[in-house]
Amino acid sequence: MYEIQLDNSKELQVELINPDKGTFNGEDGNKKKFKEILRRVFIGNYEDSKNILLLNNTNITHIIIIRFSKEDYTTRINFPHKFEYYIIDLNSEFDFTSCSHFKYLLDEILFENNKNKIFIHSYFCINYILYLLIFYIVTTLNYDIQDVISYIKKIIIDFVISDEETDKIYYFTKRHKLTYYPGYLKKIYIIFSFLFTDNFNISYI
Repeated sequence: MYEIQLDNSKELQVELINPDKGTFNGEDGNKKKFKEILRRVFIGNYEDSKNILLLNNTNITHIIIIRFSKEDYTTRINFPHKFEYYIIDLNSEFDFTSCSHFKYLLDEILFENNKNKIFIHSYFCINYILYLLIFYIVTTLNYDIQDVISYIKKIIIDFVISDEETDKIYYFTKRHKLTYYPGYLKKIYIIFSFLFTDNFNISYI
């Protein structure tokens, strides 16, 4: 367990990947993308999402796919009977609705029990996942956005965010505090059941 001390003297406790020991990521030795950002919340790329050994060794229970319109809304569900899958659709960029749905989805999964672990991936851009996580940390733990960005950069060394994107996330966090959400999370989910071999559920948000 590592503790990151933020500038506002509050501690954000997360389980980080130890750079000396690394994280198992198959036989190719690629350890750059798969990272634990918050306790029980991991991010990575599509190759990580296919690595069943990595996912099993990390005890992942839920997978969230951040999907973009340029992907023509195609999605590869690699292990439908092993994990619970959720999909969040973004258009050309993230917006307030996507941020809010992302927050309540994470809350629902993480607060359900302390065994749940989430893996979040995208086929094209991990940066948008980090934007969503910045929004989540600021709104959930009430941290200053600049402190959270500094914290993310300690984990993802090459992470870059523009002033424009920072201002957008900041605006979304303020709007979130003023928004009333009737019915909490359960009215956000639209559940579709698919027939594969057995029945499994994918939640589209």
